[in-house]
Amino acid sequence: MARTIEHPALQPLKSRFAETKLLVGEFRDAVTVVVPREKILEVCAFLRDDAALQYDMLAELNGVDYLGFPGAKNRFAVNYGLTSVSNNTRLWLKVFLDPTLDTNARPRRAR
Repeated sequence: MARTIEHPALQPLKSRFAETKLLVGEFRDAVTVVVPREKILEVCAFLRDDAALQYDMLAELNGVDYLGFPGAKNRFAVNYGLTSVSNNTRLWLKVFLDPTLDTNARPRRAR
């Protein structure tokens, strides 16, 4: 039986974005919410501006290339590591992206 993932931002996010499909995962006590790319600005603004949440610091930002990753359905992802300084909480947001141009070509080596 899967255990319930708990985080102070999850219920407010689910309530505010009830019509949006948000996926939630947890790895090594880090909670990640997968957000549709069309909603990332609105979700980030909500997390920043909500008086109870106050995710006011982008602590980390990274990109992932899933080329060759087993079972990957998307090519790229952007991960946002947010911190609420006043609440001492962290939350990860992930947005999957698919390129419009072919990215399967390997870069050429410089000669």
